[in-house]
Amino acid sequence: DTLNNDPNINVRLSAIEALYLFSDSPLVKSGLIEALKKQSSPLVQVALVDLLVKIREKRSIKALRGLLKGQKTDPEVKRFTKKGIERLL
Repeated sequence: DTLNNDPNINVRLSAIEALYLFSDSPLVKSGLIEALKKQSSPLVQVALVDLLVKIREKRSIKALRGLLKGQKTDPEVKRFTKKGIERLL
């Protein structure tokens, strides 16, 4: 809930760090993928992409590709996401 709804970017980034400890949970993995679709902050997007790649969550590839197609997605986020997808494949 904090990851998706807190107005403070630093709090959302801290939530991502905390969720890493529970990244073995299928519920957490699904939540991270869904959060990626909702986030508009480039910093939060990069942190989510980084975590999804670290935990080798291949089910996130569809959401990552969606981020690449986003017209409002920052070019640096797109670059980082593209490299992340390559690492997952």
